[in-house]
Amino acid sequence: VMLRVFRAYSQSDFDGNSYSILSALESSGAREGSLLLVVKDGSLGFNLRGAECNAAVSVPQAQWVRVAFVYNGELQQQLIFQDDRLVATCKVPPLFAAGHDENAEAWLGKHGPA
Repeated sequence: VMLRVFRAYSQSDFDGNSYSILSALESSGAREGSLLLVVKDGSLGFNLRGAECNAAVSVPQAQWVRVAFVYNGELQQQLIFQDDRLVATCKVPPLFAAGHDENAEAWLGKHGPA
């Protein structure tokens, strides 16, 4: 993902505010099925099914930035990369464990009636 903060924000513009890069919430608004990728308080944030991970490194202003948000199920980690550097690693509970939630669905790619 390439990201550019289009206007020159000061750090105070970000304080207490989140700016969505990508937001995919369940129709009920429940966090359990959500995916949020944000700039929060001037840094990148990653929320997957309620598990939050935030970088301590600020996003540069008025520059293109390469970002990657990664979930590693084997190590139970969320990772945030900014310009090819790892800027956050967060330990999270298993999100897609077999038998964890009988009603949970995880889709990769297009889904729907055949």
